[in-house]
Amino acid sequence: MSEALEESGAGKNTVMERRGSYLWRERLAMMLLNITGQNVECFHFGSQSEGTTIPGLQSDIDFLMSHHDVNIMFYTIEKTHPSLWFEHNIMFLLWLCLHVFRK
Repeated sequence: MSEALEESGAGKNTVMERRGSYLWRERLAMMLLNITGQNVECFHFGSQSEGTTIPGLQSDIDFLMSHHDVNIMFYTIEKTHPSLWFEHNIMFLLWLCLHVFRK
């Protein structure tokens, strides 16, 4: 992979520069969101942030934001009867958590 990147013009310096710039973008996004009172973490991932995309490829930017204000699992546990929370119900409980998440 590194040889293919090197041949395309995306050498080690380009890879390190991209990684650094995306780490900086994550940090800046988190600071701005935290200043506005939002308790979040931001993550860039994928070929753009890893610096492994080929120049001119038009690849997308993968971004994940994790909100720390709500925990779906705890919320679902609070809102359901304790008799549901057994190992044999694991698939139903997973569905229930995802259903709560969609609301």
